[in-house]
Amino acid sequence: DKDAQAKIMKRALDIEAPTLTSRLPEAAKAKYLAALDSHGLAHILFDRVKPWFATLTLSVLPLKNYGFDPDNGADHIIKLAAIADGKKLTGLESSDEQIGFFEDLPEDLQISMLVETLDELPKLGETIDRMIGAWAKGEPDKLAALMNESVDSSPELEKRLLTDRNERWADWIKLRMDQPGTVLIAVGAGHLAGKTSVQTMLAQRGLKAKRVKQVR
Repeated sequence: DKDAQAKIMKRALDIEAPTLTSRLPEAAKAKYLAALDSHGLAHILFDRVKPWFATLTLSVLPLKNYGFDPDNGADHIIKLAAIADGKKLTGLESSDEQIGFFEDLPEDLQISMLVETLDELPKLGETIDRMIGAWAKGEPDKLAALMNESVDSSPELEKRLLTDRNERWADWIKLRMDQPGTVLIAVGAGHLAGKTSVQTMLAQRGLKAKRVKQVR
């Protein structure tokens, strides 16, 4: 939403720091400028953003070129359905917290993320198709492996973006399960597979998660 976008832009700009291109490895500079050109993004602006913001921008914008619409995302559809049913909504994380996960990363790690993203852009369409295929077939382990390739190469990134968050979510769920009522919790599919999945964390807290097949 507009409020979240304003918060992001306020925290994304880094006017006082050296330009972003000057901090990139030589081989990545041309790739970065070409990626900006392909989406009509101003060099002068994106030379003054923090590396994490450039990474997120260049990870999301190409999806529209492949025909993906954020209004068709599972999270958006679930939210609209809940609002239509008059359900109470709450978040496991705030937008400020989510921005902070990236903003607080050490600069060298932010640069590494951006360089890796630039290297992956040429095969992004193929990767997305494989992700959607795994998601549609209900193959969470395969999907998680594809989604988490970029963090698996960095233990610190995996800890910050996956493991620590899954731990906090499992703590929240454990406390909520001690209360009456029924709750639907929707999280990204990348958090539901692997050795540090939410289900694994729940098992460590004495809760058993059972997979239920959808009945069509």
